Amino acid sequence: MQSGFRKGHSTTTALGDVVDNILFAQDRGEITALVLLDYSRAFDTLNIPLLLSKMKYYGFTDNCVSWFDSYLKNRHQIVELVDDDGTLTRSNAHYVNRGVPQGSVLGPLIFSLYTADVIKQIQHSCYHMYADDIQVYASFSPDNMTEVISKLNEDLARISEWSEANALVLNPGKTKYMLMGTKAQINKIANVMPPIHIKGNLIETVPETRNLGLLMDEGMRFEKHIVKTVSNCFYRLKILYKIRRFISTDLRIKLR
Repeated sequence: MQSGFRKGHSTTTALGDVVDNILFAQDRGEITALVLLDYSRAFDTLNIPLLLSKMKYYGFTDNCVSWFDSYLKNRHQIVELVDDDGTLTRSNAHYVNRGVPQGSVLGPLIFSLYTADVIKQIQHSCYHMYADDIQVYASFSPDNMTEVISKLNEDLARISEWSEANALVLNPGKTKYMLMGTKAQINKIANVMPPIHIKGNLIETVPETRNLGLLMDEGMRFEKHIVKTVSNCFYRLKILYKIRRFISTDLRIKLR
């Protein structure tokens, strides 16, 4: 499921779906391996001819495909620097033959179209997408751990092959995975857990990581995230307290 750039969907709905599934697995006495895939400069490496071919496959009209062809091709970019004295320095124009315009309204939609078929590569595991962030996860018990992790690795290998074929680069250094479960469950399999890898490249396991803005931990208690959020709130309240004399009565009432 893709939660990015869709009405009624957000990082909150994406995280809610993943967290619910992991908690349900815990209720069944299972552990979940959650892999967070990271792409390097995904929006900048998009293959334009391949995108246009996909649009034709999805049933876009010839006029629509031609419009996107004109919109994306023959673009140039320059870099401008303004010195302290106001002097403007401009680089030579550089031809851009890949990617989508950064910050554009259509950029997110284009990327969603481009990556829509990656889900066909995930045949055994659960997944959720938000823009260029892909989460792949699988729940297991100690009895079927080897089989489930083997199938998870198969899905990751297919995603890697799809990425190469679609000119997207997975960043193995930033791709991580977590084991989610109770401390007793995780300790029980710690010495027998099969490696999780992408085509032979081992993925680092971490006890906690930030996922779409949420600091997740193995036990799904979110204690560090809560402490961090409360600390940020108190910091901002302290600032408001210092400027309270300059705030109107109406605004102070709203802030209560």
